[in-house]
Amino acid sequence: PELCRSLDGMAVPGYPEVSVEVRYATEHRCGVCIRGPGLSDRVTGTDPLVDGRPLVRCRATADDGDARRTADIVNALSDAFRRVLEDHPVNARRRAAGLKEANVVL
Repeated sequence: PELCRSLDGMAVPGYPEVSVEVRYATEHRCGVCIRGPGLSDRVTGTDPLVDGRPLVRCRATADDGDARRTADIVNALSDAFRRVLEDHPVNARRRAAGLKEANVVL
């Protein structure tokens, strides 16, 4: 929950008209809601589907401006999430304890 609170309401760099909600779900899971004008569902996911691999960049699955813009927003948000998580005190404690860090949001 602490990590989700740190990500909730984040600004998406370069997209001031977009709002972000992050809600804790269970264990290591959360839900993310992105709101703003001209968003599309015609984009790929970011899950590499194999542990230990880097996050996959979101891509448009349609040749239109809204899909491309949405993919760009998802990628900008993923990068912003990663920066916050990298320096978060929860992860500092996890590193000190020899535990895996929360380093991405899929």
